[in-house]
Amino acid sequence: MSLARRVRSFDPGRRFAEAQFRRWFGRYFLAALLVFALGGVLGAVAMAVTDLSGLQDVSEGLSPMFPDEITFGFVALNNLRVLVILTLGFVSFGAISGAVLLFNGFIIGLVVAGAAADGALLEAVALIAPHGWLELGAFFLVAGTTFRVTHRLVNYLRGVDDGVITRQELFEIAVLFLVAAVGIVVAAWIEVYLTEAMAEAALGSL
Repeated sequence: MSLARRVRSFDPGRRFAEAQFRRWFGRYFLAALLVFALGGVLGAVAMAVTDLSGLQDVSEGLSPMFPDEITFGFVALNNLRVLVILTLGFVSFGAISGAVLLFNGFIIGLVVAGAAADGALLEAVALIAPHGWLELGAFFLVAGTTFRVTHRLVNYLRGVDDGVITRQELFEIAVLFLVAAVGIVVAAWIEVYLTEAMAEAALGSL
């Protein structure tokens, strides 16, 4: 079939009608969440056993990477970059996706454990939660997608499945990635413009 005929035969309405988006969640989404949680535990343990002055030196070394003023554009582009890196899990048998989730979980674990040690756990949660659920959900969705495709690829190489992925599944991946990208942008907007006010309101009501 020629490219022109393929384009003409593409029917987004039919693709949406046949879509089974739930297959991209379940155990693969849960696997992504668990990898992130493992990173969080490792981060909390590192905070408990590491010299805090050493962590301060690391923080100061990373500070030149960030602008003086955190803007919506900076946050959105930075997190979209992470989203793109997560897609490299498709060409690394999920290893890059897992590493990114582990690293981000480690950082969150450090921050939350450090705040807890200072008696500011609620403040940390209040500053992370408003945008974090949407941002992390997008990360888990993309990573989980790479895990599922990796699983299918392994099964194909073992002769268990006849193919790795169908055109319908490619369509679903494209839609889910678009949703994840929009979620990242919305989360960045919430983080920059709403999170602080929402955190102050939540803490003030306690």
